[in-house]
Amino acid sequence: MMPSEAPAIDLSAYPELARIVHEAARSGRRLPLVENGTVIAVVAPAKPRRAARTARSRSQEEVQRILTETHGAWKGLIDPEEFKRQRRELQIHDREPRTW
Repeated sequence: MMPSEAPAIDLSAYPELARIVHEAARSGRRLPLVENGTVIAVVAPAKPRRAARTARSRSQEEVQRILTETHGAWKGLIDPEEFKRQRRELQIHDREPRTW
């Protein structure tokens, strides 16, 4: 158990609490616990744990093959001169400078 975790509570000793917890888990919704009109706690369903993703290492040859296959993939899709012109137009400041 990590130091920041609260100690586990055995629900078998608290049947009414167990019913509430099971209802929250079944419905997938948070259930507020109210006393004298004030929410004092919220019972929320636990999030399912995700499977840990393992990093897939690629061999140097595989990386080289992928780079060779994808080299120039964007060639011909855009006109570089048109792109440069559009960028220049977007960089024009059309507002007056701020004066104090």
